[in-house]
Amino acid sequence: SFMPEFEITPPEKNILRDLEHNLRNILTKELGYDEVYNYSFVSGLQIDRLGEDKNKYLELDNPLSSEKPYLRRELLPNLLENVQKNIENFDRVNVFEIGKTYLSEFPGARAVANEDDLLPRQDTFLSVVNYEKKSDNGFIKARLALEKVMENLQLSFVLREIKEIKGYMHPGRAGEIVVGDQKIGFIYELNPLIAKKWDLNDRVGVVEINLSDLRDILKTKKDFVYQTLSQFPEPTRDLAFVVEKKVTHQEVLKSLQNISPILKSVELFDVYEGEHVKAGLKSMAYHFVFSDSTRTLKNEEVDDVMGEVIKILKDKFGVEVRG
Repeated sequence: SFMPEFEITPPEKNILRDLEHNLRNILTKELGYDEVYNYSFVSGLQIDRLGEDKNKYLELDNPLSSEKPYLRRELLPNLLENVQKNIENFDRVNVFEIGKTYLSEFPGARAVANEDDLLPRQDTFLSVVNYEKKSDNGFIKARLALEKVMENLQLSFVLREIKEIKGYMHPGRAGEIVVGDQKIGFIYELNPLIAKKWDLNDRVGVVEINLSDLRDILKTKKDFVYQTLSQFPEPTRDLAFVVEKKVTHQEVLKSLQNISPILKSVELFDVYEGEHVKAGLKSMAYHFVFSDSTRTLKNEEVDDVMGEVIKILKDKFGVEVRG
């Protein structure tokens, strides 16, 4: 007798599912975040707290709960509720969620095959929120999470100024996440006035990434494999300086390009104008990350590069380093 012969066709690779699985591993195992699962519904009170317009939200005729009759447009409101409930028992709460959002103004899939009725657009998002009592590191921790994710995906990104910043974002600590020429999300601190509505009196860091868009980018990458994280410590340094208002973040980044192979990233985390800063000037604060994939860096090496950074900034922009 003979064994029957037939072709075995493997299923098409599901990039989005693999992406979600990898992100969960990075955020939980490497960064210590907790994953949460929320319903896709939000309340009118949550929408009001964000300062958003309820008319933009889809309202259900027969909601599971009369308190939350709207379909969410972002994952943030329920995540802030998670933080608010848990911070009573912990000094810090780091959480993330992966889930769909619902935007009625953009067309989605067909409601029924071969018919014209369309569902609202339902993209999959990753939202990461960190909060720690008596800490000013909300944006820094959000940026660290973003860097680890993008490093693992082998994607370079830049932060770009948001042209129309949302009211719940901090006006001086927010940026668009851009890969190539495509915006895939936002990183920001929550506006303190909004945070207080959830009884959060310290800085809240947030990362939002459209995984549907990110999946499309990954589809175009050949021989894509996930990278393991660096096995060696990555020293960091922070630098704040006062400079003329006309100097832009992009100009600062350009001046520091290719300064050293061990300088891995340069990220703006604070811009301040006001008390203690002279008229016509602003304070800018940056976070520098150093790395070498083959060895542990020495403090002297990092300090030498930072010395060169300060020299370039003083020569080119006349900055005054803050203590």
